[in-house]
Amino acid sequence: MPGRQNAAVLEVDMRCRRTSTGWLRPLLPRVFLVAGVLSAAHAQSFVRKEAYVGAQLKGTVLLCKSDQLASGGFWRTSAAGNVESGASIRREEKATTWRITLKRSVAEVIRFSGASQTIEEPEVYSVEPTSVGILLIYQNRASAASPQIITIDLTNSSFVYSSQHVNPLWNRANIFYGSCQPHLSLCCLATRCRRRPKAGRA
Repeated sequence: MPGRQNAAVLEVDMRCRRTSTGWLRPLLPRVFLVAGVLSAAHAQSFVRKEAYVGAQLKGTVLLCKSDQLASGGFWRTSAAGNVESGASIRREEKATTWRITLKRSVAEVIRFSGASQTIEEPEVYSVEPTSVGILLIYQNRASAASPQIITIDLTNSSFVYSSQHVNPLWNRANIFYGSCQPHLSLCCLATRCRRRPKAGRA
């Protein structure tokens, strides 16, 4: 009897060993699939940074350009109301230009949009100084229209324009980022902005 019991126990033990790993085999493809999905989802989280060097910015008339557009938020993808969330960064084919004329506490901003470089109507922004630059906020915003904000770092000429809105198509924010430079008049360009010598100097 003890021998038979030991043999039975051994047989059960061997069956358990065979089945303890065998039951995993049909599930392995699913496990790898789930792991791949999780890995792909993790890979979609990214930070893109590039070195930037800019000169100190001076002047009351500035030309700011950007061909980098970042968007983030929620989009409706069908008439049924399905919604997707996400973010994107892309380079525009043609840079957009903002000509900013600073007038103490306000600024006049004219935008030359995209590939057509269509000149839009001048817009008035309030100007608020910060520790390293200026904050411009669009003043004449109609009710429920998109707010517009511009920030300029005067220590390195960096420029950021942002707006956001919610409507039946999306709830998102758009950000253009680039750099500014002093606006030079045609007369200044023709003379290469050389300073005239003061009277009495050779």
